[in-house]
Amino acid sequence: MKNLILTTLVTLITLSCIVSVAIAESEVDKSVIYNRSNNQMTNTQAIGYKNTANTGAISLKNSRVNRATIVNVSNNQMTNTQAIGYKNTANTGSINIKNTKKLDGATIVNSSNNKMSNTLATGANKEAKTGSINIK
Repeated sequence: MKNLILTTLVTLITLSCIVSVAIAESEVDKSVIYNRSNNQMTNTQAIGYKNTANTGAISLKNSRVNRATIVNVSNNQMTNTQAIGYKNTANTGSINIKNTKKLDGATIVNSSNNKMSNTLATGANKEAKTGSINIK
């Protein structure tokens, strides 16, 4: 496993618009994961077979999260987030945690601001998320 030492990097990267961060097979210990994306007039789509589209989102997959603080303060205005096709996912201003091996002592805060946003998932096994924290 890779050790994630500087979550400041995650914070700096997600402060800008239209940037997404993916953390896979890592250990996040006593850290802060902060998503402060500013998405205005964006169109995020996943169209086709097993596609993923992310705008201003953070994804943690197959990781260990221990005593971390996870904060989502995304600003989503006039956004269009869609998932169309087979097994697609589209995310705007969201934090997604999937298949974590450990989620102990974590503090999770979602304070996203969504105005005039359209989130649509069409078909079977589709997901479309705007300004959310998702744990699977």
